[in-house]
Amino acid sequence: MKTIWLTRHGETEWNTIRKMQGQLNSALTDNGIQQAKNLSKWIENERIDIIYTSPLKRAYDTATILKGHREIPIVAHEDLMEINLGQWQGQCISDVKAQEPEKHQAFWFTPDKYQTTSGEDFYDVRKRVQRFCQEVLDTENNKNILIVAHAIVLKSFIAYTKNLPVSKLWTGERLKPTSISKSTYMERKFSYAYIGKTEHYDQESGQGGWFIDQ
Repeated sequence: MKTIWLTRHGETEWNTIRKMQGQLNSALTDNGIQQAKNLSKWIENERIDIIYTSPLKRAYDTATILKGHREIPIVAHEDLMEINLGQWQGQCISDVKAQEPEKHQAFWFTPDKYQTTSGEDFYDVRKRVQRFCQEVLDTENNKNILIVAHAIVLKSFIAYTKNLPVSKLWTGERLKPTSISKSTYMERKFSYAYIGKTEHYDQESGQGGWFIDQ
């Protein structure tokens, strides 16, 4: 049996102005850095053997903060990158809604019907998540793993490991910046102790941020 921790990166500058990031980058805010520091302290007594992170800077920077002074290897894995939003990347969510209201509606409410001509859909992300699970989780024997990634990747991971269809991706708990989820993995089955906890937030670092990587 191994423990799998899942966390989203800290709040970014584009999160605060509701701009869609996808596979583009924006820096962690001071608030996002503090969120990561608080989570690092919150999990400091947990045994973590290896950290897998998205190579996107906001996630890798969060992983580095979470590692702290512990001798834990950090491995960047491309399958943990956020969804490629194509031409939506770098746009404000309000502009996307105005320009392509039907696609915007599908993205948020019927993810199984969302289609794009310039990026990835939710099935593409699901395939990446499945590949990551088969490649990493079945080979890192008896290691407790911390995964640092993005909202859609983590929601896809949870849906896949709970055998939920893509249509149910947005159901369940919100995944705020640096929210933490804990599961156990044994005999290729997942069991979740909790999803999306933010007990490490203090009054200031709990403010701001958005559900999705805009």
